[in-house]
Amino acid sequence: MNPNKEIFLYSDYREFLRDYYQSQKNAVPKLTFRLFAQKAGFSSPSFQKLVMDGKKNLTMESILKISRALRLNKKAEEYFKVLVFFNQGKTVEDKKHFLKKIDNFRKKNKPEKILPKEYDYLKEWYHCVIREMVDFPDFSEDPEYISKKLFYSIKPDAIRKSIDFLVETGFLIRDEKGKLTKRDKTLATGDIRDQEILGTIARNHHISMIELAQKAVSNLSKEQRSVSNTTLGISASAYEAVLKRIEQLRLEILQIAAADPAADQVFQLNVNLFPLTKRNT
Repeated sequence: MNPNKEIFLYSDYREFLRDYYQSQKNAVPKLTFRLFAQKAGFSSPSFQKLVMDGKKNLTMESILKISRALRLNKKAEEYFKVLVFFNQGKTVEDKKHFLKKIDNFRKKNKPEKILPKEYDYLKEWYHCVIREMVDFPDFSEDPEYISKKLFYSIKPDAIRKSIDFLVETGFLIRDEKGKLTKRDKTLATGDIRDQEILGTIARNHHISMIELAQKAVSNLSKEQRSVSNTTLGISASAYEAVLKRIEQLRLEILQIAAADPAADQVFQLNVNLFPLTKRNT
C-alpha cells in the first residue's frame, strides 16, 4: 500500500490503519504492533491495536506520531487529521464540518469514486422537491417559475444546477418530447464503502427537513399544515410493532400520491419516534 495515495480512498481512519498494517504485515511477516509502536514513539505496545479496534481515540500528538511513522506527506497528513476529526466527531455539526473538508480533499485529489454522485441527492433539501414538482400540470423548467412556487427562497442558479444534477444522476429523465418526468430510483446502501459519510449525509437531510417543519409551524396556518404530537410509554416489542405500522402507513400514503393525477403542491411528511427516557439495562 502507498499510504500517500490510497488514504484518499478512505472515510474511516481506523479502516485505513487496519489495511495499512495488514499490507505491511504481508510484506514483513515478523512485523508486530510492538514494533510499530516503537517506530511511532508510543510507550504502549498495544496502542495502535486499541485504536484500530475503536477502543482508543487519537489526539493531535498521536496523529502526528502515526503520520511520521507512515511517512505521510503534508497533504496526506492533513487528510488523515480530517478523517480522525470526522470519525471522532461527537455532534452532527462536527461531522458536517469535517465532511465538507473530506469532499474538498477528494475533489482536488480526484480519487477513485467511492460514494456515487447520486447520494448528493440528500445534500440539498430542494432536490427532492423539484423532482416532485415535475408532475405538476403546469410545470416549467424556468427557475423563476420554480422559485415562485417554493415557500423558501432558492437562487435561480441553484435551481438550474439542481435540475442538471437530477437529470445527470437519473432521478429525472426526458420523454420523447423532451419533457422532464420522474424515474423511480432507489439509493441502495449495502455495497457502499463510505457508510459513515453516507450516515452523516442522511442525518443532515433529516435535520434539514425537521428545520423546514419548524418553519412551517411558525409561518403557516393550521389549515396549511398538519402537526400532532403523542407521548407514550411502550416496551421494546411494542416499539418494533409501532415501527412496522409507521412504515405501512408511509407506503400507503405513497400509493395515494402515486395514484393522484392532479398533484399541484409538494408536501413533506415527517413521522418521528424517539425516546425521551432511558431503557432499563
